[in-house]
Amino acid sequence: MSPKQPQEPKVLPWTHKFDTRDMDESVQVSISPEADILEELADYLDVDKCKDVKADFTLNCPKGAHTVKVVGTVSATVTQKCVVTLDPIKTKIKEDFDAFYADYSKAIPFSAAKKAAIKKHGMDELPVLEESEDPETMENGKIDLAHLATQFLSLGINPYPHKDGVTLDEAHAQEKEPEEKGYGNPFEALRALQVPKSDDKA
Repeated sequence: MSPKQPQEPKVLPWTHKFDTRDMDESVQVSISPEADILEELADYLDVDKCKDVKADFTLNCPKGAHTVKVVGTVSATVTQKCVVTLDPIKTKIKEDFDAFYADYSKAIPFSAAKKAAIKKHGMDELPVLEESEDPETMENGKIDLAHLATQFLSLGINPYPHKDGVTLDEAHAQEKEPEEKGYGNPFEALRALQVPKSDDKA
């Protein structure tokens, strides 16, 4: 049997790059994906459907600073299959988040070794960033707000969706039982139980 080929990573279909280079100290931005890419976004998030997606951001960059702080909220309605009954389940998701971004062509993270190297090579005028901020890297001063929103939207999606009245323990038990007996799904296991054994007919 030939080895299983690794799957290529999915490409995010939703993008919205915001240029921070000429922004005011504080800017508010709201974005939503176009209707024609919602199906691709659902595939990216591994859900059946995805709609009512919206993300609101507040970007802050005080004068003279080289770090942009982004505070935001992303919301959506996703449809998934119940892991037990396979019935569709609609879930409203809302996630709050914050993140830091920096342009490393204009500022570098702080560390004792790097600071010593800066002084040695006469680059004392280059500003440094505190490592505690742990900022993401901007590309040419641009932040992909759609990528940031999708990251946090994915965190709000339940990997084991189940209908009301079905507990997560029950869902796991019904998933594991047919696997332990060699069946592909719970329905195959039930059919097997209904078939009488040859010994019983004798």
